[in-house]
Amino acid sequence: MKNKITKFGAVLIITLANLLISSSVFAQVPQAINFQAIARDGDSNPMENTNIQIRLSVLDGSPEGTVVY
Repeated sequence: MKNKITKFGAVLIITLANLLISSSVFAQVPQAINFQAIARDGDSNPMENTNIQIRLSVLDGSPEGTVVY
């Protein structure tokens, strides 16, 4: 009887480990866009300590595609 409980415990631990591993495999990517750039003026000099505004669009399929985000 003691041997059956030990086997059941081992099977339970293996099942739980597989469940945890499989759930992490299907994790989603964070909803963010990492972006880094250097703003330059007309003479190609970096624009340090200057406020700028940018607009990003995610397009579907091609440069002429519809805006998705």
